[in-house]
Amino acid sequence: MGDGGKRSGPLRRVATLLREDRGQSTVEYAIILGTFLVVVIALGAVWRAMDDGTFLDHALSAASHHLLLSAAGVIDVFLY
Repeated sequence: MGDGGKRSGPLRRVATLLREDRGQSTVEYAIILGTFLVVVIALGAVWRAMDDGTFLDHALSAASHHLLLSAAGVIDVFLY
C-alpha cells in the first residue's frame, strides 16, 4: 500500500465501526429479552397442560406402564 499501511476511505470506516462497542448493551438486552420471553412462553405452556389435565393424564399413563414393568422386575428379583 502506498500510504504506509494505513487504511483509507470505506475500509477505514468499516474498521472503526468494528472496533466500537456502542451497540453492545443493546445486543445484550435483546438476547436477554428473547431468552426471558422463551422462558415465559414455556412456563405458560406447562401451566396450560397442567390446567387442562393433559400433564396428569400423561403422568398416570406413564406410571401405569412403569408399574407393570417394575412388577415383573420384582418377581425376577425374588425368583433369583
